[in-house]
Amino acid sequence: MPEKAAFRIAAHASDQSHGDLFIFLPGAESLITYELQMTDLQGLIAAFENRTDLEASIGKGSISLQRKADHRLLYWSFSGAISGDRGTLREVCRGLLIESPVSWPGTTWLEIFDIPGRR
Repeated sequence: MPEKAAFRIAAHASDQSHGDLFIFLPGAESLITYELQMTDLQGLIAAFENRTDLEASIGKGSISLQRKADHRLLYWSFSGAISGDRGTLREVCRGLLIESPVSWPGTTWLEIFDIPGRR
């Protein structure tokens, strides 16, 4: 697990496909989780797929997020078929979380960008 706050975005393919933003906070027992709309997820896939040198800020940006129930830490690294015929997960991108709210609101915004100078 990361030593700093980090994020992971996975494409959740199911009958209601969407993106899942998982936020890892050191010492936490679960992942803070938000849902991204499919159109926002498709834009992220085009821009950042297979990248690991990214940073994200919660509370600003242009990607709308809707809070979901926290997820088990298992989802920090899980990709593949989800039990119970609930679809599949595929990682889109991950990186460090550099800004976040004091509390985790029901709706908020996300901004993701390259770390300057890295490719």
